[in-house]
Amino acid sequence: MLVFIAPLLIIFGVVLKLVGGIAVLEGAYWRVFAFLGEWPTWLNFAVSSLIALLVAFIFNQMVQTLGLLGRITNLTMLVFALFYFAIPDAVNHWMAWSVFLLQLGLLRMAEDVYDTPSRASYISFNMGVLIGLNALIIEGSALLLMLLLQALVLSGTASFRRVVVGLLGFLTPLYFFNSMAYLFHWNYRFPSHGLHFALLQGSMSKLDILGLAFLAFMAIVALVSVLSVSSSSTLRERRRWILVIGHMAIGGMLVLSQGFTEVVFMAIVPATIVLTRVLLTVKNRKLSNAILLVFIAFVLLINS
Repeated sequence: MLVFIAPLLIIFGVVLKLVGGIAVLEGAYWRVFAFLGEWPTWLNFAVSSLIALLVAFIFNQMVQTLGLLGRITNLTMLVFALFYFAIPDAVNHWMAWSVFLLQLGLLRMAEDVYDTPSRASYISFNMGVLIGLNALIIEGSALLLMLLLQALVLSGTASFRRVVVGLLGFLTPLYFFNSMAYLFHWNYRFPSHGLHFALLQGSMSKLDILGLAFLAFMAIVALVSVLSVSSSSTLRERRRWILVIGHMAIGGMLVLSQGFTEVVFMAIVPATIVLTRVLLTVKNRKLSNAILLVFIAFVLLINS
């Protein structure tokens, strides 16, 4: 049933937003994709929504394959559909979903280190490449190197050589891009930390306040998820879950730093998985329902 409800929810919400009006894509964001700023707002949002529908199925299938939720369920799609409407219209660029797919790839590779430790060096390089590509698009995303280090340490495959291999992978797309920039006189791009803590500034907008409150809510949800996994029968499962929490912490750190901007695309993947697991595993139904209602309330407030 959820396989039908989640796409219908996205379609219904998209129709409502198209009728009610979509905020214009902010030129301050997505400088890498600035050439699409001339697109009609409604067309950008419609294409983005179509891609989101496709991504929902891919995301749901990947989470089931990895076994992160401990059972086969399609609830991931429903939670993702709700998260879709937590993305501010001003940054909902259809090409932004490339960042989302990079996050899926990173999480998949980080989990693969457990299953194939003999290929840890190869996986480290590939993760580094994906992080480098992400760094070309979003400021501050070099922090994802922490996820690479975490995957190696928790899987017991960490070594100086593999860390260096991962860093070489990270530098590879930056090297090729800047080489092209030199030839064609583009602007050079280098990784930067981007930690400005925009959500903690003195004068905060309504969206900034909502963003800060939402981060606090997701921190509580993450804590609940850790407690629910702590009783797991295997150490391996607990360590794998720490990877997901670490991924979400990096995304949350960037949102705290830069506000409700394009960095939200880096937090949706782990946040969706964490919230889904909590809704599935919390034994207290009242608590589970309360968490879901608070989440829906945040989505509605962001869209109000």
